[in-house]
Amino acid sequence: MLFYYSRQLGAGVPVYTDIFHSKLDRWLLRPVKQIWGDNHMIRKLATVMAALVVGAGVAAAGHHKMAEGEIALAATSGQVVVVYKLDCAEDQKDAGIAIVETLISYERGHSPIPYSSTLGRWDDGLLGAVDIHSSLASMEAAFEWQANDETWSALNNQMLETCGVEADDLQVSIMVAE
Repeated sequence: MLFYYSRQLGAGVPVYTDIFHSKLDRWLLRPVKQIWGDNHMIRKLATVMAALVVGAGVAAAGHHKMAEGEIALAATSGQVVVVYKLDCAEDQKDAGIAIVETLISYERGHSPIPYSSTLGRWDDGLLGAVDIHSSLASMEAAFEWQANDETWSALNNQMLETCGVEADDLQVSIMVAE
């Protein structure tokens, strides 16, 4: 780096400055210092500018979100899709749905194993739900929790009784996504 003698400090003590920083000071910093002063305002401005640039970058990353009307994958590789179907008595379908809604709400708030569940009616008139589990092990852990949770079991039994069916009447299909 090239240095040159720029001024004297105190009692004839020379101060040497490299050419790059001298030009930087002369062409960029000195005019800014004249406008803003030398009271750390430049650092504050630089901090605000950096925050704006980072914020703009984060906001621009939002373009990776799904567009309106676009549908996410039902499941990704290794996830498990569990499909339930139940033939509920015609006059009890609304009551059965209400109980399953309560059951799913209970699962969301109390299950130690995360999974998603959606309730619906099949085109053949059967009631049903679709669960997505992160893996077979996660699904098995969720089934274990359900079997051992008294509130979940009571809600499930209430739904079966309301629909007028037995546990064996519940159709369950399991698929591992590829």
